[in-house]
Amino acid sequence: TWVDYLGQRVMGAYRHIPQREWTLIGSIGEEEVFGPIYIQLAMMAGSTLLLVLLLLPAATFLTNQIKHPIEWLIRQSQLVAREDYALASQGKYEKSTSREMGNLCDTFTAMSSKIEHTVQMLKENEAELQKLNTDLEDKVQRRTIQLRESKERYEALLQQSVEAIVIVDGD
Repeated sequence: TWVDYLGQRVMGAYRHIPQREWTLIGSIGEEEVFGPIYIQLAMMAGSTLLLVLLLLPAATFLTNQIKHPIEWLIRQSQLVAREDYALASQGKYEKSTSREMGNLCDTFTAMSSKIEHTVQMLKENEAELQKLNTDLEDKVQRRTIQLRESKERYEALLQQSVEAIVIVDGD
């Protein structure tokens, strides 16, 4: 590249021909060469920007199709962790979801219902075991008192008896 006699930047090439003592020079203005390239680059950049702007809502929509149900599942699992089964079993995620996410939400709801049922059964069993334990403790206490009274009668009988008492082994 160089500046021509008119002060314009030009691109060119030259070739020296020694047999004739000539030098052939060809030149073309830089804007004539780079103009179409810059126009093409601007069109490509504009198309890329337009494509990104068109894809952004689609990407946001697709992301929300996955993100919102997962956030719903996280909130539901927190309700289950707090044992707030009434709110956790209010059905699946309401907005339109993919079939797979809908199935996942349905499965989670069924699973939380099973957990609620299992926890309820465990609480009932625990209450029943507590009642049985209380009954057994009462029975042991009564039997201990009866045994103590029997021992005291036996010891009193032995101490007040004037006759000889012999324990004989059958063998």
